[in-house]
Amino acid sequence: MKRYFFLLLFIACLSAVQAQLKLPNTDVNYPSSVGRTLGATEISIHYNAPGVRGREGKIWGTDIAPYGFQVLGFGSDMPSPWRAGANECTTISFSTDVMINGKKLPAGKYAFFIALYPDSCTLIFNRNTESWGAYFYNKDLDVLHVGTTQQKDRTSSVERLTYSFGNQTKNKVEVALEWEKWRIPFSVEIDFAQTTLSSIRTQLTSELGFDPPSLEAGATWCLQNNVNYEEALGWINRATDPNLGAVQSFRALNTKAGLLEKLGKKAEAELKESASSLRDNAAFLVRAGRIAGIGRWQYDLVAGRITWSDQSCQIHDVVNGHCPTLEESIAFFAPEARGEILYGASYIEWFAEE
Repeated sequence: MKRYFFLLLFIACLSAVQAQLKLPNTDVNYPSSVGRTLGATEISIHYNAPGVRGREGKIWGTDIAPYGFQVLGFGSDMPSPWRAGANECTTISFSTDVMINGKKLPAGKYAFFIALYPDSCTLIFNRNTESWGAYFYNKDLDVLHVGTTQQKDRTSSVERLTYSFGNQTKNKVEVALEWEKWRIPFSVEIDFAQTTLSSIRTQLTSELGFDPPSLEAGATWCLQNNVNYEEALGWINRATDPNLGAVQSFRALNTKAGLLEKLGKKAEAELKESASSLRDNAAFLVRAGRIAGIGRWQYDLVAGRITWSDQSCQIHDVVNGHCPTLEESIAFFAPEARGEILYGASYIEWFAEE
């Protein structure tokens, strides 16, 4: 009894192992997938690719790829279009809303069928993506019908049915089914600005929303593409926030000034741009002084205070942050130059009083 039990257990385990074993696919219709990124939109097509296999001139309008809607049999009594491939139904997915030959199709995954005719085709996008071919086609699940015109009798024959992408621009790409001497094209078009903006918004709600370079990139894109100024201003404000570890670079402040100007806040934009320019000039002078060994100093007319740069303090061998009097400062210059410096300082003070 125990021996019989273990024999059954062995057979059950062996069956389970065999069910999981993957062998090379020897089907004559090759499982295939193609995809393309259009702006922020992902397009994916999954299909099975039959071969011509010596049937040139006997594909279109026959049992292989019938015209119109035909009852396919095998338990199916519904007139059905061609499955645009072989075996399981062909599926096509779009990560954003698109336009197919000028007609809107919402984002999603669809079964793809084609109603063929001698001189035209109707593309059909259907919600049932699990059906076997078109045998269980249900017209009530159709989302979109759109017409196109096939290219026939081409000079070269394509052995394996394939889907290709071509003639791509930033917002449009042509998709084509090619098999034997037919080519069935259709266009996929997106709203480039809105789909890209939606993608940026989604990304900036992740950890990238705490990353100053990513926030700056999003704001700059909005400025360059003339969209979403208010939200972009919020992004650039966060991108230049020291609490996020940001550095107020000229590029970031220039983007902020541009957004303020687009929003009609020109005076504030000019102030931001001027502040940016002053900061960059000051930084340049510091770098130049350090490299050339040249000091600089600043005379505050209101407070009557002189401030030396760190380089000046090092040159005169005093601690950084030393604030000398005017007379002490002038004493460091050569005797023949002191008169001109005193004259200049007194002239500036007189001009300020006026």
